[in-house]
Amino acid sequence: MQIKPISFIEKHAADLPVDEPIVVTQNGEPAYVIENYAQRKFRDDAIAMLKMSTFSEKDVAAGEVIDSDVLKTRLRQKLKAASESR
Repeated sequence: MQIKPISFIEKHAADLPVDEPIVVTQNGEPAYVIENYAQRKFRDDAIAMLKMSTFSEKDVAAGEVIDSDVLKTRLRQKLKAASESR
């Protein structure tokens, strides 16, 4: 990760190398992070996957899961009922 003062960003904004995140400092303290869109999307997707994993673990711990065969049977029954009601 690169660390650059805000004056560097102001002077080189058009040609910033964003292959890795850049920490922008203001008065010597970290103030902002600049990263490219692909990195941001990858991180956001990874966080979403971690959240879904946590939800799944909670469902398992609470016993709120069903066997895949039971799920398939229920779906078939619902499809059959829906097609008969038409």
